[in-house]
Amino acid sequence: GGNSLKFRVGSCEFLSGGRVSSRAVGGSSSSWRLGSLFSFILSVALLFGANSAWSANCYWAGGTSSDWGTVANWTTGNKVPNNDGAYFRSDKFNDNFKSGNRAYLVTLNAAHTNNWRTFFCKCGTASAPIILRANNATSGLTSGDTTETDRKKAEGIYIGTAYNGGDTGSKDSNASEGDAYVRFETGTFASGANHSYWFLGHGTYHGHMTVAGATINSPLEFYLNRGSLTVDSGTVNITKDVKMGTNGDATLTMNGGTLTVGSWTRFENSSYVKTINLNGGTLVTYRINKQGGAGAATVNFNGGTLRIKTNYNSVIDSGVTVNVKANGGTIDVNGTTTAAIPASFSEDSSSPCGGMKFCGGGTLTLGGTIGYTG
Repeated sequence: GGNSLKFRVGSCEFLSGGRVSSRAVGGSSSSWRLGSLFSFILSVALLFGANSAWSANCYWAGGTSSDWGTVANWTTGNKVPNNDGAYFRSDKFNDNFKSGNRAYLVTLNAAHTNNWRTFFCKCGTASAPIILRANNATSGLTSGDTTETDRKKAEGIYIGTAYNGGDTGSKDSNASEGDAYVRFETGTFASGANHSYWFLGHGTYHGHMTVAGATINSPLEFYLNRGSLTVDSGTVNITKDVKMGTNGDATLTMNGGTLTVGSWTRFENSSYVKTINLNGGTLVTYRINKQGGAGAATVNFNGGTLRIKTNYNSVIDSGVTVNVKANGGTIDVNGTTTAAIPASFSEDSSSPCGGMKFCGGGTLTLGGTIGYTG
């Protein structure tokens, strides 16, 4: 029924039913020269100073191998991206490392840093994605590290969007618009620590990202604007919010591994459909929040675990539809003592008979109706 249900969890219980230019200074010949010299030095410092400005456009071609760290694999910039725009576009690729439906493989044999933006645009398909695979857990890529405070100029990793700031800035003329499919298999991949983000999708184009064994770090927000994030295995650490469905349908699917959100998992205020599928693995979050809008917001439990990060009186908002499918689900109360879920739980009629397990110690209040029968 609609009455509040509160219980203390000791051992597991089963419940059912219920991101610079300069000019010379004018004046006398000597002052002009001094001004020019100063201007030149300033320009060089700004161009090559750490984390300060874009340097070159580097397009991945894979001309000689699959190794990210081989200069010959990058066109135009004639260098491995360091303080540059790194672009993955299907019209620039060499087909040496793709056959039929086989995916494009990019290997990383060191811990690479690109202090600007890395774009994956109009590349890969669902059956043949771009695969980033490091040779060990500490190799990989960190992209973006800036003191820029305007998100329209933000750095980081862009998947399926050619727009600076993901969805708020102007279009980058070097990046193609189109859907992108990227799979991170091993190693560590991160957006920079200073005003750098992950951006997936924009407008009519989707960013599809799969984590299969890698470690993904996002020191700030993660923008799942339009497309999907699928975690099959590995670890995803997002220090602040996950923002879903700003300008398109967005789906977060947990099949395994762990995704930890430092703050809220937010269904943005829009008319688009936002869905979380908990089929396996563990989603750790403070709150699953519906910001408003007419778009459906749904959490499906089908074998996965939701771990409550800390005490909050609305762990799943009442505006979120919670479905319990045949494989059921687990809510790890994680020792919290005043956590509450106002949302109601319903049985999925197309996949019935799943139950919910509650464990982790602490106290959880269920304020909505309990409508599953598994």
